[in-house]
Amino acid sequence: MKSIRFLFIWFGIVLLVGMVGAAIVFFRGVKPDVLENVFAGLESPTRVFRNAEFGISFRYPREWEERFIAPNGILFSGKDGTTLILVLTKRNNEESLDEMTEKNIRELQESAVSAGTNIDKEAVEPILLGAQPARRFAYHAQKNETPIDGIQVWTVNGTKEYIMTFASPRDVFSAAVQTFQNVLESVEIKQ
Repeated sequence: MKSIRFLFIWFGIVLLVGMVGAAIVFFRGVKPDVLENVFAGLESPTRVFRNAEFGISFRYPREWEERFIAPNGILFSGKDGTTLILVLTKRNNEESLDEMTEKNIRELQESAVSAGTNIDKEAVEPILLGAQPARRFAYHAQKNETPIDGIQVWTVNGTKEYIMTFASPRDVFSAAVQTFQNVLESVEIKQ
């Protein structure tokens, strides 16, 4: 009787050691955001973007490609022509959200005039981005004769500036805008 009990205990230990070994081999070299998705469920449709320097993280669709487009810019793109551009900037001085909004509207108006369109300053609405007060602006544009609809969201956190610009061909915008809303709702910004 003792030998059977001993055999079961020994077998249990061997099985446990084998499972731990297999887990180490499986998870070795896997990025933390991938691990998070594995633990959230193997069928997770999202990945996690994190930038520790700016204290920002958010979820985005797994099928989107991610690439750096400038020292402070990241482009996420979907197969349907949907894009999300994240620009993270450090300022020498603190700028209020209202000051940033005035600057962004001026820049948007200048680019709109050169494109032959008009920007309505009153269309800017207050929202929260990662529990931070932010501003949201919807726009319409043209890119290579393709009508584009988009949304730009911005906020500040001390000397850090965050701008997220979402754009999509007009014919897929109504379906794609929910994806962007999901991204926005997942944003976390640490103080």
